[in-house]
Amino acid sequence: MTECYSQLTFSFYQHKQLVADFKGGQISSDAGLLLVREFAGQLGWLSEAAGILSDPRDESRTEHTILEMLQQRIFGIVGGYEDCERPRPAA
Repeated sequence: MTECYSQLTFSFYQHKQLVADFKGGQISSDAGLLLVREFAGQLGWLSEAAGILSDPRDESRTEHTILEMLQQRIFGIVGGYEDCERPRPAA
């Protein structure tokens, strides 16, 4: 019997090798976001968007950059997390 399986590696995380495989086992529905992050990193559009946005906050008192907050918001929406979507008006 032929055993087919594919493996993907991601370059955005430099501290450890990050690999996704499709053998089964522990499964997460968030794995698709790894592909979105890899693609977004290659295109660089989130970095460009963050560069356009102004940040009036005091840099010494901020923990997260505009880019980090933009990534959190966009990836949360793409991942379907309800708390990242705009509330819908009541009917």
